Amino acid sequence: MIELLLLGFAIVFPPLYLIGPVLYWYVRSVLTDNYRLKRKDIWHLAPMIIYLLAALPFTFVPLSEKISAAKEVVNDVGYIQYFKATFLSDIFSVPAIYLSRPVLILAYTIWAIVLWIRYTADKKLSSVFSSQHFMKVWISVLLGTLLILLISHILLIIRVFELNFSELALALGVLRILSVAGLIGLLISPFFFPSIIYGLP
Repeated sequence: MIELLLLGFAIVFPPLYLIGPVLYWYVRSVLTDNYRLKRKDIWHLAPMIIYLLAALPFTFVPLSEKISAAKEVVNDVGYIQYFKATFLSDIFSVPAIYLSRPVLILAYTIWAIVLWIRYTADKKLSSVFSSQHFMKVWISVLLGTLLILLISHILLIIRVFELNFSELALALGVLRILSVAGLIGLLISPFFFPSIIYGLP
């Protein structure tokens, strides 16, 4: 059953497509001190909705087949290349579908970085109150950690599909360990420094 949950979370879990938009909305709200969403923000939900509709058939697959597929993936990661969980597999290559999520999150991360750079350029950090220093560090570390994690994750997926990147295995492993450790630190930091939730004054 654990294998099945992992399979469903990793392959047919549409909310994963919300990570990028949520990151962008968070950074934007922190920098603008405005948490309200705009009407045009609904377009950011399009990838998740498309994947949700594409993954619906998997919902009705017999449980025995789901468990069997999950065990196959656990025993041999290469099985992912042949496992078609959505009808998008008939339109795009399997590697493209698996890469779509981290690539989308990477695009939003870069977008958020651009917003942050523009903000720091406009505000002139030297004139920003010292009380905001932790927020500056927080956003910088958050975006930097995500950038490293996403790049290493994308390269790892490429390696899994054997696209001539096998020589990067060791470096990617180290990058992922460091990134995950940093990400865990970022996730628990709001409990110790709740001010980061409220944004820049």
